[in-house]
Amino acid sequence: MSEHTFDTPGPLDVYVELGAGSLTLAASDTTTTTIALTGAGADDTTVELDGGDLRVLAPKSSGFLGRNREVHARLGVPAGSRLAARCGSASVSATGPLARTGIDTGSGDITVAETGVDSLLGAGSGDVTVAHASGRLEVAVGSGDVRVDAAAAELLVKTGSGDVRVGEVAGDLVVRTGSGDADLGVVAGASKVRTGSGTLRLRRAGGDVEFASGSGDAVVEHLPQGALTARTASGDVRCDVPSGTPVWTDVSTVSGRIDNQLEQLGAPAEGQPHVEVRATTVSGGVVLRHV
Repeated sequence: MSEHTFDTPGPLDVYVELGAGSLTLAASDTTTTTIALTGAGADDTTVELDGGDLRVLAPKSSGFLGRNREVHARLGVPAGSRLAARCGSASVSATGPLARTGIDTGSGDITVAETGVDSLLGAGSGDVTVAHASGRLEVAVGSGDVRVDAAAAELLVKTGSGDVRVGEVAGDLVVRTGSGDADLGVVAGASKVRTGSGTLRLRRAGGDVEFASGSGDAVVEHLPQGALTARTASGDVRCDVPSGTPVWTDVSTVSGRIDNQLEQLGAPAEGQPHVEVRATTVSGGVVLRHV
């Protein structure tokens, strides 16, 4: 085991490289930074503090097979620090407020409690979970699931075959998934979602919505104003609009059924909120309702 302690009166720029193992970081109201390292490569891991820059570098792989020695790193740093980590097959968990987070891992999971502006999280085959992002957040995953509970600005999510679950977004939302479902809560800005074969569900839209799916359903449960553009091949489309809101529609399906349950309200008055629905499906049905 290797342990290090530094006096750090302010936030740090933290850079960590791990080939295998795990990284656990806790940001809190402290003026002391602690590092505890365990695992086969702990004693050969480099720890350096230069001003406000902290570097933790695990030993590189060596030998014929090139296997990394495991290092399990536990860090305690001041709140508001910035984390950058590159991990081959290590999982990463960060708690406490971070000003910015950049994490790239090949096959480990990523869990972040609170991150700030312009954060970027990437995982090859792991899951990514974020409790709160106070600035722009981008997540890219090869085959894992993504969950973001709350985002105070723009959120961009891309996954090859995982599901996406989003709670609340104060800005715009962009989601792209190859074969996973997208379960979305409340989005204040515009929503643009594409999936190859997953189901798309949005609880409440605050701006325009664009959905595209090859074989999944597209559902908007509450669209008070703005435009919905939905395109599916074999999935169904459903849009619920508050009662009394005028709706303009342009809907077509080749072999599916159109179920229009909208009230006949005519054209909106000047300045009145209204909804535009453009839906196209090949074999799926379309349901439009006032609720």
